[in-house]
Amino acid sequence: MRTADGILIEVFEWVSQEAIAGAHSNPVVIDLWKRFEAVCTYETPSNLPEF
Repeated sequence: MRTADGILIEVFEWVSQEAIAGAHSNPVVIDLWKRFEAVCTYETPSNLPEF
C-alpha cells in the first residue's frame, strides 16, 4: 500500500506465536530485518493519517 504522501506500507500477520519465536532466533530472518532497518523505519499504523 502507499499513503497519500508516498509512504510505502507493508502489512503482514504471523501464523502463530511459535512462528514469531522462531523468526527471532533464525539467523536468515534476523539478517533480513537488519537489511530492512538500513533502508526503512517502522511506524505504528495509527500514526498514519489514512489509518
